[in-house]
Amino acid sequence: QAQQGRFGIGSDSNVMIDMAEELRWLEYGQRLALRERNVLAKSEGRSTGQALFAAGIDGGGQALGCATGIAVGHAADMIAIDDRHASMAGRSTEAIMDAFVFAAGRQAIDTVWRRGAVVVRQGRHVARDAIVARYSRVLGTLLA
Repeated sequence: QAQQGRFGIGSDSNVMIDMAEELRWLEYGQRLALRERNVLAKSEGRSTGQALFAAGIDGGGQALGCATGIAVGHAADMIAIDDRHASMAGRSTEAIMDAFVFAAGRQAIDTVWRRGAVVVRQGRHVARDAIVARYSRVLGTLLA
């Protein structure tokens, strides 16, 4: 932080693809290394989950060379969190991202939009059945 560094998150073919888990472990690693809490929140009283999520979005956008945020002309890549998920119970608006990053993880993602098109609905990829069938065929061929 002191050097104004940035970070983005993403899959490098990891078997566990979970943006909240990536952010959580980034924070936990820094906590262990520095022996402090809420290392990446940057200011007292700020939501660590929100700070991690926002920094990951900004750094990821920079790495990809694309604009972030909701605005005319932007890609409209978004997620919707299921506010009925058990980890969201009783949470204030300010605490939703903390619950997402540090408790719920990907299980709380209800909808994902990529360039404005829904690709995940009710926590399930819209092409899941076709993807699983194709994956199973390819894996069967590779393991034969």
